[in-house]
Amino acid sequence: MEFGVIGLGRMGQIVANRSLNAGHDVVAFDLSAEATAEVAENGAEPADSVADLCDRLSESPADGGEDGKRIWLMVPAGDAVDATLADLEPHLDGDDVV
Repeated sequence: MEFGVIGLGRMGQIVANRSLNAGHDVVAFDLSAEATAEVAENGAEPADSVADLCDRLSESPADGGEDGKRIWLMVPAGDAVDATLADLEPHLDGDDVV
C-alpha cells in the first residue's frame, strides 16, 4: 500500500518508519526539512510541500494506487490540523482518504 504522512514529529516518524519496515510505500512531508530527510534516509519518498506530497501519490490502480490517495495526518490538534486540511483540500478528490 502507498500513502502519505504529513507531520513527522515523534509519532509521525514512528508511523512512517514502521510502515516502511512493513513494506509499504510512504511519501513524507514535514515543515521541518530535517525531519523529512530523516524519514527519507529510511526509504520514504520526501515531499517539499503538501501539494508535492499529493502530486507524488498514485491515484489509480493503473498507476499503482488503490482508488484514491491515502494521507495520514500526524500534526498537533487544533489550528495545525485546520491549516493542514486547508492546504490539502485543493488537492483532494472524492476517492481520497485523510
